[in-house]
Amino acid sequence: MVAVVAADSALRQGACTLEQLWLGVARLRGLKGVVSARSIVAASDPASRSPGETRLRLTLVDGGLPRPTANYLLVDEHGYVIAEGDLVYEEALIWLEYDGFLPHTQRDVFRNDRSRERMLRRRGWEIFRFVDTDLRTPRHVNADVAAALAQAPQRIAAMAADRSPEVAAGRRALGLS
Repeated sequence: MVAVVAADSALRQGACTLEQLWLGVARLRGLKGVVSARSIVAASDPASRSPGETRLRLTLVDGGLPRPTANYLLVDEHGYVIAEGDLVYEEALIWLEYDGFLPHTQRDVFRNDRSRERMLRRRGWEIFRFVDTDLRTPRHVNADVAAALAQAPQRIAAMAADRSPEVAAGRRALGLS
């Protein structure tokens, strides 16, 4: 996990690109550790913005859950970004946030988090907020998210399609519209 956090950090800081990491691994063919290096690059995501987000993503994937989209941009009908999600299962309308203590206890961030969460709930999203201590018990994180993924079709089917464009898309994906 530490190596993927380091790779994500290098990608985020522009020290390299994902393509450059793959080229570097290709040069290691036949050397000891190349299989591990490939798995590290495959698990890396240039969209990850923090070590906590990377650890949460890896917790989910290592727990057998699908890989969520990192740093998802939710746009309104005019194309304006109205929210950014750390990790998202778009078709299931599940929004995952990793909240680091220092940034999320700043007054303006704290306030923006709350108003954004209300807006997302109105639009039909199920929201989970995780912190560092949650990642110490990955089975609980994975159980919560797995249950939400399993219940998503029923939850989305119960919502009116005109609630939001995301609900309409989710209903279409389920064959309900």
